[in-house]
Amino acid sequence: MIDRRNSHANFLKLNFTLMLSKIHSLMRLIKFKKLKSFSNNGIQTL
Repeated sequence: MIDRRNSHANFLKLNFTLMLSKIHSLMRLIKFKKLKSFSNNGIQTL
């Protein structure tokens, strides 16, 4: 029973880290896209 609970906690931890990495990559993608569009706009105004 103790092992079962421990494995459950580990599973939750794994899920959490996976979610964090997913969010991190998403944020980087959004930042990159914003940066790209910003640089494009800057070039257009120039």
